[in-house]
Amino acid sequence: MAMQIGSGYLHSFSKTTYSRAVQKPVPSAGGQGEQAEQADRVAELRTRQQQLQNQILLLRAGTDSAAATAEMQKAAETELEEITQKLRAAKGSGV
Repeated sequence: MAMQIGSGYLHSFSKTTYSRAVQKPVPSAGGQGEQAEQADRVAELRTRQQQLQNQILLLRAGTDSAAATAEMQKAAETELEEITQKLRAAKGSGV
């Protein structure tokens, strides 16, 4: 509850804040649930793609042992290619 001190003024320290919970839409019979799942999948793939790109940049800029870094970079690049292909397929299938 907020205390009203004067007309039009509320004491900000006594205000309570309520957090709004984010609710996912309820899937209906029209196939919107599948679209939401597909959108979630695309978001996950984009996040993983960004993580791999950041990892590759850090490996290129790092000064660790060259052999281990080159192997890790190669593995990250191949995984990035796989994620990119999955992302393209997911985008092309309806999102």
